[in-house]
Amino acid sequence: MWNFIQQLPLIRYLLVLRVNSPFVTIPRHLPGDLSQVLGAMITACQSTQKARLWRKSLEAWETIGSCSGSNRKRTSVPPPEQAAWPIESVWFPYPGKRVYRSGEKILCELKLLGDHAEHGIFLETILPALEAAGYKTDTDWGRSSYLWGRYDIHAVYAARGTKWEPFVEDGRLNLRYHATALQWAEGIESVMQPGRTFFRLNWVTPCDLRPVSNPTPGPSTTGPSKTADDTPTLKAILEALIERICRVMPGKVHTQEELWRRVGTEEQAYFLDAMDQADRVAVRRNLLVGVPKGSPGKWIGKQWLNRVVPPAALPYLHLASIVHVGRYTHFGCGTFLLS
Repeated sequence: MWNFIQQLPLIRYLLVLRVNSPFVTIPRHLPGDLSQVLGAMITACQSTQKARLWRKSLEAWETIGSCSGSNRKRTSVPPPEQAAWPIESVWFPYPGKRVYRSGEKILCELKLLGDHAEHGIFLETILPALEAAGYKTDTDWGRSSYLWGRYDIHAVYAARGTKWEPFVEDGRLNLRYHATALQWAEGIESVMQPGRTFFRLNWVTPCDLRPVSNPTPGPSTTGPSKTADDTPTLKAILEALIERICRVMPGKVHTQEELWRRVGTEEQAYFLDAMDQADRVAVRRNLLVGVPKGSPGKWIGKQWLNRVVPPAALPYLHLASIVHVGRYTHFGCGTFLLS
């Protein structure tokens, strides 16, 4: 799988936001609000031509209501992939509280993938919008106790392998630091090597492994009905990983055949062996629940397997958890922990 990694551009940013108000309330689905608020900030600063794609993603929200803290709340689930940013990105907030006091810190990860894994995009487009959203209160979404207009950027880190390197500390930006698109993978092979046994999947964000390229209609506002066919399996995760890699590989990779030509037949053989072994593992017990109304994705919870995760599949599953798989990846869906 090292050919996957060596050709997969990805920059991971860890954002540390410090609350500067007596208290703020975090929305139930923070990635959706981050996407909408920062998307609006970015759109306002773009040239007419560049703003067109950003405006298109914002228009997808108009029929369902605005973000938390505004006068017009959402009335249904966010729309499917058309509401995502025009750059390949993932918003992944770390587990936290609903209410934060002055001085407390909120942690969130932003991932830029594929052709958009460029440090300049973060510095010139996303960071200014994130900063502006922290102090502007004269906006439609800054009229309550919600986060917008009530934080400052305390620190920003970029991942190098399993470590985080700071380039914003105490609000001061180091312009000499430059994150590259492949530093995320440095030394990661040691983490991916089999060594432990795993029997459980813990979906830390909602999952929806239906194909992105030919999706069925979005989640029901009344909640999904669980069937044996739509719950995740190891094989379904690996299938979703291949679809995801085809979408985020730089250049144009439209089919699996094109992907295998790029990464090589040896890599294909490793992956097909992992798929074959994963197919022999069944889900013994599901503790999945439907996501709340107004949130993307379908299921969240834990799954127990009837046998140990095959060692051949472990590196690919680890990669899937990093890049997120399935639908609504921009909103953080599709990542899990093995235990």
